[in-house]
This record gives sequence, C-alpha cells and structure tokens, in this order.
Amino acid sequence: MQLHYEVYRQIFFERLKEMVPDDLLLLNVGPISEVTDSAERFFRLQFFAEGFCKEQHKRDVEPDDAVAEAYKQISGKFASMPPINEVKKYAMENRDKVLPMCSLIRNEGIDDLLTGRPFYRLADMCIIFTGQMEYEGVKGSVGFNVTNEIMEGWKVNREELMKVVAGKFFGTMQIGSAIITDLPAALKSYFKDDVEIPDISARVFVPAIKGMTSGIMSIVHPGFIPALAKKTESKGYYILPTGLINMSPLLVDVDGNVTVEQCQELLDAINKKEPYSVLSSEVLLFDGKGIKKAV
Repeated sequence: MQLHYEVYRQIFFERLKEMVPDDLLLLNVGPISEVTDSAERFFRLQFFAEGFCKEQHKRDVEPDDAVAEAYKQISGKFASMPPINEVKKYAMENRDKVLPMCSLIRNEGIDDLLTGRPFYRLADMCIIFTGQMEYEGVKGSVGFNVTNEIMEGWKVNREELMKVVAGKFFGTMQIGSAIITDLPAALKSYFKDDVEIPDISARVFVPAIKGMTSGIMSIVHPGFIPALAKKTESKGYYILPTGLINMSPLLVDVDGNVTVEQCQELLDAINKKEPYSVLSSEVLLFDGKGIKKAV
C-alpha cells in the first residue's frame, strides 16, 4: 500500500538528514560549507530533494531506497566538482565570465557560514551572494559562494555587488502573480486535511518570476513588489515568507479585512505543517515604501 505523500516525505527527509554529514550541507537552513561550496546548484539541497521525493513517491519507491539513490546522486555531484580554491581563483581572475546571484535563506544555524562573506539581514532571514560560471572540464555551470576575498579580487564592496546582482541577475526577471480568492479553502485543498487557520478575507497574491523555480526572490528584488503593488492596485501587503508554493511568499493585501495577528497565525500554521519548508517565522509588511517587520 502506497504511503500518504506527507508521511513519505517526512520519512524521506529524516533519513536523508541522517545520511548527509553535518559538514557537507545543511538541509533548508543555508549554504553548504566552505569545503564543498563549489557544488553548483546544491548550495541549497531543498529544490533537488523536494522534486526527487515527489518523483520517487509517484513511482512508489520505498523511502529508504529513494534516499539511497538521492544520496548517491548528491555524492556523485559533489565528487565531480573542482577544488574550491581553484574555483575561487578562476572567479577572481575572470569576473566578466561570472553571473552574480543572491539567495534568501534562514538565519538559523548559519553564523559560521557567514564568516568572511558579504550578506544582508532581512527580518529573520539572510541574503547571501553566489555566482555561476562555465568551468573547463565540468558539464554545465559551476556555482560558488561569494566571499570577501573574491570581492576584494573584483574590487567591489557589498553595496556595489548588490547593484551588479540587481543589474544582471534581477534584470531579466518578469513580474507575474496568481490571485488566491479563498485562502483557507486553498490551504485545506493543498494539505488534504483540516488546517486550523483564521478565516482571512483578503486578496492574496503568489508572486511568480519567469525562468525561476522560486518566487521568494521577489522579496529581495529592489523593484518587484512595488511594481506588483502598482499592477494590482494595492497599497501594501502583509508578506508571509513561506516555502509553501514553489518557495514563493504569500502577499496578503492590507486593504482586506485582515490583521497582522491573523497573518501570524496563518504563517505559524503553514510552518507547523511544512517543517522542511520553513523560511521565516516573522510576518513582514510592505507599506508602499519598503519592507519591514510587521510588528
């Protein structure tokens, strides 16, 4: 008998966390350690693991067998990457070949990983900088974490780096959104069972960025939410930074009959049901000028 997906998913992630060494990566908490941070797109394992888990569940593969295959693929990927020192040196000497990027991750448990690298705090989250480039002998692109040493080699500071990221990484983004008119019903349908959430009556938007698997970067994009607010004729949004739908935040229109306390209840309920997708425990507010903590 096939396990319910939520049960399967919990078993899968618990087993995977047992197999993956702590010094290799942190599941859904932050980037992998400096020792292995040249491992391309695996500065976060979440996207790979989620997709792989769903695929194996559909095929009715036993959770332990699915984890063994997932770990095999992850280990093989890490093993094929060049030494990080070589990657750093090449990146510093070939700045024009690098696509600078950034990522929004949880603050929890990443203090050591932030040492010696540029970052910004955003509520109880953290913006880190990464890069991708072609590297001889490696199929596809190689990813790496941008460090202070690399910034010095590029002769830029953190603010200048963010401007470069905004121009190259954010420059190609196209704004889109989906509207949820009945959020409680949508969540009950998503979770497939009863979820104790407040009866929110407001427009809710799920921002989408063309070409990206995650809409969560809409929070970081310097012009995304202001442009979306103009497009949707909204004065502002309560922002729920969840990993619920493709790692996209829920934007609750402040014009609706909704309070920040209700939004906090909602975020807490989602995070409790989705422990492996928790990005933040704090509700944010876009007030038409900028993003800040809602309380």
